[in-house]
Amino acid sequence: MYRLALALLVLAATPAAASAAQFGELSPLTVTSPARCLRATGAPGEVVRWAPGGAEFMQATASGFGAPVHVALGDGFGDCPLAMAQPSGAAIVVEQTYDGIAFAVRDPEGAWGPAQTIAEADGHSIDNPVAAVSAGGDAVVAWTDTTLSGSDNAARLLVARRPAGGAFGTPIELQSLKTYSLAAPHIALGMQDDGTVTALWNADGAKDSLRERLFGAVAAPGAPFGPAQRLSEKLRLHQFSVTVAPDGRALAIVDEAEHTPVLERPPGGTFAKVADLGYTETLLGGSPTAALRPDGAAIVAWLDLSDVQAYAIRRDGPGPFGRPERVGARPVHAYAQELADFDGGAPAEDDGRAPRAAFAADGRPVFTWAPAHTLGGLTWTAATVATFPGGVQALSGPLRDADSVTPVMLADGRPAIGWSDVSSGGDYRLHLAIEGAPAAPEPPAPAVEIGRVVQIPHGLAIPFRCSAACDVRATVPDGISGRHSLRAAGSGRLKILPDYDPIMLRRPDSVPVQVLAGAPGVRTVARRSVTAKLRVPRLPRFLGLKAVRRGKKIAVSWHTDRPLRNARIIAVPSDDKAFEDPFLGTVVEGEGRKRFRANVDPLLGKRYIQLFLFYAPAATERRIAVVPVTRMTTTYHGG
Repeated sequence: MYRLALALLVLAATPAAASAAQFGELSPLTVTSPARCLRATGAPGEVVRWAPGGAEFMQATASGFGAPVHVALGDGFGDCPLAMAQPSGAAIVVEQTYDGIAFAVRDPEGAWGPAQTIAEADGHSIDNPVAAVSAGGDAVVAWTDTTLSGSDNAARLLVARRPAGGAFGTPIELQSLKTYSLAAPHIALGMQDDGTVTALWNADGAKDSLRERLFGAVAAPGAPFGPAQRLSEKLRLHQFSVTVAPDGRALAIVDEAEHTPVLERPPGGTFAKVADLGYTETLLGGSPTAALRPDGAAIVAWLDLSDVQAYAIRRDGPGPFGRPERVGARPVHAYAQELADFDGGAPAEDDGRAPRAAFAADGRPVFTWAPAHTLGGLTWTAATVATFPGGVQALSGPLRDADSVTPVMLADGRPAIGWSDVSSGGDYRLHLAIEGAPAAPEPPAPAVEIGRVVQIPHGLAIPFRCSAACDVRATVPDGISGRHSLRAAGSGRLKILPDYDPIMLRRPDSVPVQVLAGAPGVRTVARRSVTAKLRVPRLPRFLGLKAVRRGKKIAVSWHTDRPLRNARIIAVPSDDKAFEDPFLGTVVEGEGRKRFRANVDPLLGKRYIQLFLFYAPAATERRIAVVPVTRMTTTYHGG
């Protein structure tokens, strides 16, 4: 066994401005199920998370999380419960279940009422439930009802409302049954203090258009929805949101690809454009976020599409926003982090790491998200908080990715950040860091021994032994990683099994492996590198390699001395011999053949063709040749 005898690597937090207090993390709370879908509800200190059979509500306080309150909604798969609450205590929660949708309401200063269910009718499917509540307890639930109209997909949008203390009325149609081609319509909701409802929804654009339309309408208490206002003709990927203040002021964010307009509606008015965020990142669930203060102050935060740099625009009252501000550092490898997966029946939750904004009791904006950080070959996500004025602080460490991150405003007025993490084999944990609170000491580092790395089908296995509860995470070049945790002293085995990208080799017989280890979820970790010895497969020789420019393509051809099986070749153009990422290359399958040809688009360069060999049984890939491109037939002999 190798012993982790390297010096400890201490990951320092991003320093905050001297005028702002640091956020100190309290001791984490161990919970019985994966703490996914963690969100602040809007009531002071209250958070909600997914739990088997429904949702779990907890109070975040100066001493940590309080006892949970479980609201039974029914079983479902892959969807987070959505909850909204007001400072008065009024709240609503809704979740999609196997049977339809279920929701429950809490009156101001009251307890949760019984869950109500809207079941799917035969031949229909209920999706995209949303809900909102006013400070007085008025509530609204909306959803999409899809079915077939002949051979076409069709949907209608339904809304059910209740006055404070009353019962929900018969659902009304916000949109009658219509066929659609791009995507089923869905609703975004907001509610102001007097119970007035604001609804936004998408619909197909012009015939054969790849963009959708966005509409908005308002319903006063007890009145039907008024005429719809068309807000966009260029909606992309059905991405939009609305935030409504107590007086009815509202901000809508609309994804139009190259533009992301921010629309504002003054109290009693109509929506108009007030800002444009440009291209924003939504691929990893990073949709923009907005928060409104009752006096009209606002913050809008987002991630830029090109490099996932965080930005924000702010204002201190009604009027124009300031210039965009960079928030935090630009990620080195913006899209290399692992995605959250299904664990313990919990949703994978694509948007758990997305930007979220709120206002502290003293009026300061607070912005949280989980950007990508890089340590050696590992890219991981850290729970991060920014305050204005103040600074940016990363709280979590590299052994576990932060999965759900949210700002929380405590009942005593202090801002806090909550987050969750999941690691195979380990405890499920909830974390809370409070501005100005002393950080709890980390547990002692366990003694960790790493065994010899073993090649297994489609990956690597790394045995280890820990003297106490531990997290171990291992990474090969290009960020392919695996992790495993122990809840007590013992032995374990983590596996590196590539999902999409193979293990990239610089040598055919070995690959370096970076190993991190420490107590569960800590920021102070031990780090070392080991070498995994690999079996070198017996492959045919590649002969007669040619790369010839012909018109707008590069014709690449070669033959082998034996049939090529269980492998494929990727041809990648480049302008120099520097190692090129084969992600955008042209793929040629082996399929037992001996002669090969490919036409390559010179998108990345015109001078060379780099050939990579992917060997399926080992899930490895390596560069085998760099071929000069000519306009005449030139033969290159590779090995």
